[in-house]
Amino acid sequence: MNEPGKRPGTPDKERKNRDLDRLLRKPEDAPALTIVVGPLQKRLFKELARVDRLQLEGGDLGAPQEQTGANPRCNRSTDERYPHPRMRIAVISDVHGNIHALDAVLEAIDADEVDMIWCLGDVVGYGARPNECCAAVAARARISLVGNHDLGVLGKIPLDVFAHEAAESARWTQTVLDDASRSYLAALSPNAETDYASLAHASPRDPIWEYVLGIDQARAALDTATRPLVLVGHSHAALYFENGASARWGLAPEGTVLGLEEGSRCLLNPGSVGQPRDGDPQAAWLLLDLDEARASFRRESYDVARTQAEIRDAGLPAELAQRLTGGS
Repeated sequence: MNEPGKRPGTPDKERKNRDLDRLLRKPEDAPALTIVVGPLQKRLFKELARVDRLQLEGGDLGAPQEQTGANPRCNRSTDERYPHPRMRIAVISDVHGNIHALDAVLEAIDADEVDMIWCLGDVVGYGARPNECCAAVAARARISLVGNHDLGVLGKIPLDVFAHEAAESARWTQTVLDDASRSYLAALSPNAETDYASLAHASPRDPIWEYVLGIDQARAALDTATRPLVLVGHSHAALYFENGASARWGLAPEGTVLGLEEGSRCLLNPGSVGQPRDGDPQAAWLLLDLDEARASFRRESYDVARTQAEIRDAGLPAELAQRLTGGS
């Protein structure tokens, strides 16, 4: 793992933009996903493009773990945090102080009768309601990770390694974060493991900084992880990468449903609740149905204008409010 203040594996802004452009580029074919088609998804596939079908060089991404008996994704854990062998799990990430987006996602999660919530980090930073978001995540998430923005606000990462608007928002958050929120974030780790999944804020090999936006990073993440399912956040883009009978990867617009094939290894990013950057301004989250062995990418609308007004009223950088309009 890299030291918290260092970013040797982190691409610069131009590199990140190139990686996202490649994901958004329109290919001739789309991967063979099971899709629930809705109006927004049709628009996204037109405007943002169906994702590239990229061929892997050199074969497998690493042999799947040996499997004996039941599906490892459905094994009962002795850890009291994972009480049921077959469950529905909501995965959220990158809330970034946006309480209205988080409330919309939590309402949808409740309607879906989800058994537990996992949060992949960055509860604060950018948005104007960090304490409310910390309280909600602390009350609802069975597993919660710490992200790079959380660590910056806590003073564990020097703010000069962040972009200007991120550093400014972190400094502001430091002035308003209450003791309960600070204590909650300080107790979290940037990665975790269950019987069937490896969780990291950024990636398994660098849980604080690495952006998984390309096939090389996805290959490295799966090579490093010890579980067949890998869950990451950090990039603010809902995406998938699967290495099974055939390799598939790309953006996951609203309504995408991915079968978790027996014997395959899969990396999923739920996207961002509070600061989406994949062209869809709606709040993103992921539903894992371990009984049905499938992952469903969800989006929820919320009062963007209200969030933007709160950001401006707090004196935070205007760009943080503006980019919420288009999810960019």
